[in-house]
Amino acid sequence: MHAKFEFRLASPAIGRLRSRRSAAALALAVLAWAAVAPAPAHAAGGLHLALNGKSVELKGLTLKDDVAVGPAKEFLELFGEEVFVTPGGRALRAFGRDQVLTLLDGEPTLTVAEGQVDLPVTPWVDEDGRLMAPLRPLAEALGVKVGWDAGTSTITLEDPKAPAPPPAEPERKPRLPYTEDDLTLLARIIYAEAPDPAEPFEGQVAVGAVVINRALSGRFPKTIHDVIYAPGQFAVRSPLFKKDPSPSARKAAEAALYGADPTHGALFFYDPRTATDPWIRTLPVLATIGHQRFATLPELAP
Repeated sequence: MHAKFEFRLASPAIGRLRSRRSAAALALAVLAWAAVAPAPAHAAGGLHLALNGKSVELKGLTLKDDVAVGPAKEFLELFGEEVFVTPGGRALRAFGRDQVLTLLDGEPTLTVAEGQVDLPVTPWVDEDGRLMAPLRPLAEALGVKVGWDAGTSTITLEDPKAPAPPPAEPERKPRLPYTEDDLTLLARIIYAEAPDPAEPFEGQVAVGAVVINRALSGRFPKTIHDVIYAPGQFAVRSPLFKKDPSPSARKAAEAALYGADPTHGALFFYDPRTATDPWIRTLPVLATIGHQRFATLPELAP
């Protein structure tokens, strides 16, 4: 599913910038590409950024092909997002507002909960190791309203969620008791079975949910540790399992422990590209997420 964001208006005044333009045409052009960046800073062409009426600095804001771009991590953090970037800056995943955003160096799409958004400029890693990306899709994915103040050459961003404090969350209860070691172990097997960014965050949660579902099913061992180390069941010999889990995998483990289950109760999963067991392919599939299929026993199928 692709949601296409339009970055340029139909008016000829919003085309590529030319050296001679009227002030009005320039204002329109800025709005087309500027609707993307939060918080003021003196940037390309003397632009400023303002978030909820306050000037904010975003170092690295610039124009590429008449589109406002900047460091994605710093931009998203202006809105309170929790952002993780892989070493070298080539992959980014941001959490917050019931939304997970994923950006990859060299990939012209932004992955959001609803699918993928086409980007007008392909993200790249700059000389400082920052993942640079067009900012408008990031802003709109977070529900931020964008405007343009021609009098001050300022891109204005209104974040309706920023002023109100978040409501107190009810006390959450995990699906089963766990220790910090259990959480880390679950995150490690998630990272081994569904490493990011190759697999989406939802797919990582799904792997964690399968482990939890097994522990609660009465058909498998009753603890996270024993489920994961059951002979021949999970990739405990994978080199990735021996590494520290990624922040995304740890987030997925927490989500699965506290009730997230995009598999709808699956007890098995497999990658149809590599699975060699013919039996597992006979199981009813409840969900397909990323490269993985999530299945259950025939007698438990809805």
